[in-house]
Amino acid sequence: MTFPGADCCACCGTHVRYPAQVGLVKLLSMQKLREGVRIELVCGGRAFRYLDRALEQNIQVSRLLSAKVFETGAAVERLLRENESLKSRLLALEEGRFAALAEQYRQAGDVLLFEAGLSPTDCADCATQCSTLRRAVRLLLWR
Repeated sequence: MTFPGADCCACCGTHVRYPAQVGLVKLLSMQKLREGVRIELVCGGRAFRYLDRALEQNIQVSRLLSAKVFETGAAVERLLRENESLKSRLLALEEGRFAALAEQYRQAGDVLLFEAGLSPTDCADCATQCSTLRRAVRLLLWR
């Protein structure tokens, strides 16, 4: 089988006598390669199995997101926006907490704080906040 205007090269695939033997053709990807394009595809029974698996995966995602099958992309985008919003809110709350800690120990001199659940980044942020008040505060990351 050939495509008009396309360069044909050895593909190491199964050859058919006529196009109808191929059945369903699903293009998976196209990549520019040197002077041409590499096309990845599945056809026949493999194409149906591929599409069945993709549909089952999307059905599972739609259930998890409580979204219709053809609305999962929008649901994921909404979830990602909500996640970013929550991250920003959490960061603001942490900054407020760290500022309150720094203020609490302003005149205390050297302090050793045990704070549960701080990530290394949180620990560094808290230390930065404390050091802006010009006192030594040492934090111990507690996991």
